[in-house]
Amino acid sequence: MESETESIEEKAKTAIAQLWVRYRPAILNRLSVVEAAAVELLKGPIDEGVRRKAEGEAHKLAGSLGTFGFSDASRDAREIEILFQSVPLDANQTVRLSELVVDLRSQLEKEQTGSGNITSEKSTVTSTQTSTSSGDSPATHGLQESSVDVLLVDDDEVLSGLLLHTLKTQGYRTEWIVDGQVAADKLRGPTPELKARIVVLDVNLPSLDGISVLRELSRTGALKEMKVIMLTVRSSEPEVLSTLQLGAFDHVPKPVSVPVLMQRIKRALES
Repeated sequence: MESETESIEEKAKTAIAQLWVRYRPAILNRLSVVEAAAVELLKGPIDEGVRRKAEGEAHKLAGSLGTFGFSDASRDAREIEILFQSVPLDANQTVRLSELVVDLRSQLEKEQTGSGNITSEKSTVTSTQTSTSSGDSPATHGLQESSVDVLLVDDDEVLSGLLLHTLKTQGYRTEWIVDGQVAADKLRGPTPELKARIVVLDVNLPSLDGISVLRELSRTGALKEMKVIMLTVRSSEPEVLSTLQLGAFDHVPKPVSVPVLMQRIKRALES
């Protein structure tokens, strides 16, 4: 068991090294959105659409940066998200937001994660996914299959790319959906369009949030055929209890430890 765990950890480290190089520009672009919104706040009232966009990008940064080894940056991003939720800000909060954004940029400009310098070549992940999107995106392995081992439902393309790549190296058939309503539609019913043994389900999703997706799967009896592992940045006790009462098999907080998540998936498949 120990050697197997070490193997998973080594593969996870390799994936993190490869995919940090691949997704670093996207992460910095995400930070640029946050920076622009912070500048607008310094000038005065901010457009609500700009605020929501910055809050969402900070939320995704908080979730993915910790997985890449930037624990301090992940905490900064989480605090930035909370500040954008609190708009309008007082003078002290505005200064704090500016300091956090500057510090976050400084950390992400470094070519390091918690496991050391990133020097690996770019990953050769294929660019396809189940839901509509444009540009480069992580792999959806097993796209033409009606049955998969692990379905990932998460709208963070950076974190999803890392998880999908790691799952693929472990030999799992996978698929990726970014929209909660699409996931619910594909999974429910007596003859679902897609069968998945494990569903890794993020709480914060477009169209339909993860808890609502879980509730729909529970209502329609779909949970009899699958196990659901919930992912969320905000892992409060009431939320955990709510998802477990609805039938979730497990609950994993973000930032996600890839080796831990792989072990949780393995346990769910074997149970």
